[in-house]
Amino acid sequence: MIICTVTAANHLAFAKVLAKSAKAHVKGCKFVLCLMENEIHPEATGFDDVVLIKELGIPDFKRHIASKNIYELSGIIKPYLLQHAFDRYANETKFVYMDADSRIYGSFSKLDELLNRHNILFTPHRAKPQNHPDAAAEELVNLKNGVFQVGFIALSKTAESRRFLAWWSARCRDHAVVDYNRGLFGDQKWLNLAPCFFKGVYILRDPAYHVASWNLSQRKLKRDSKGGLTVGGNPLVFFHFSGMGRWLDKSIELHASKNGNVQNLVNQYKQDLKDSGYDQLIAIPWGYEKILRHEANQPAAQLTFHPMVVHEPIINGFIQEPNEEEDADEGEPIIEQGSESLTLVPAESAATSLLGKPSWKKRFLAPLWEKIKEFKTTLIQKLFPK
Repeated sequence: MIICTVTAANHLAFAKVLAKSAKAHVKGCKFVLCLMENEIHPEATGFDDVVLIKELGIPDFKRHIASKNIYELSGIIKPYLLQHAFDRYANETKFVYMDADSRIYGSFSKLDELLNRHNILFTPHRAKPQNHPDAAAEELVNLKNGVFQVGFIALSKTAESRRFLAWWSARCRDHAVVDYNRGLFGDQKWLNLAPCFFKGVYILRDPAYHVASWNLSQRKLKRDSKGGLTVGGNPLVFFHFSGMGRWLDKSIELHASKNGNVQNLVNQYKQDLKDSGYDQLIAIPWGYEKILRHEANQPAAQLTFHPMVVHEPIINGFIQEPNEEEDADEGEPIIEQGSESLTLVPAESAATSLLGKPSWKKRFLAPLWEKIKEFKTTLIQKLFPK
């Protein structure tokens, strides 16, 4: 099995933690990192293979580098990375993509068995109807942003999965953007159509797979008699720590404030990141942006472009819905970290987003943004001539 992820050099600590957990729990797997840099960083160690984004065969790659920031660019990479892995590892038949801010805690044996019978596996944001005052509001977020969570995809190497990747990559190339007026939300929203277009798509509803902020109201972490973590009676397989310091914290406050299992898991994950060099790595500037600024001899502020808008899940103060599987066990007490707490720098800061601002600002800033893109395109052509 091939497990792959994508990140820039500043988030290498996340990828290192994921790779280490994969080696510990997925027997015989190979871990592939796609590095969003112009060259391999010396700290990109601990992986079986490191591939640069320029090696993925993305059409008009120079144009994408020139016109997108690091977060917008990340939205087109996953299908190309999986296609690259298909071709690079000819003898492998099972492939998994995971967001770098995930960590594996249990065996992928069920996933391995499912890939013997299905072409494509997705995990939904929510796996069953909800019954609380804000249920409709939360489900509307899924309708806007996508039913399936793009932070995890598993594929069996078949002709059908290749057809899926060819289609998905073609759509992401020009339409992996956040534009609610056109019904778009990055690379994720396109997955809604996959079960309609392709055969052998399986929706993995097992609560032990892909535990995250958006499903904590329905997935309770417990300790078994041996001290291991379980979800719905099954051993926890992997947790996606998306939104640490933001919506994950809010979800824990609302859904697991009396149960220290989740917070302790987050605390330990933060320590794992520190042990993997987070504090030093997080300050690394993005290589492509650094090259452009140096070549132009311009201060950074003059080449700043707005980041992709990241809309946090709606998590309001509702009463937690009842769950027949749960008992009165409130879980273990929260264990505070003994070392200095980790200061997290959000990967998808949207503080300067243009969306949602008064229209007069858009009228003035949009032409400026176009000129910046033209300028960057010219630089790319100079720096990377054919």
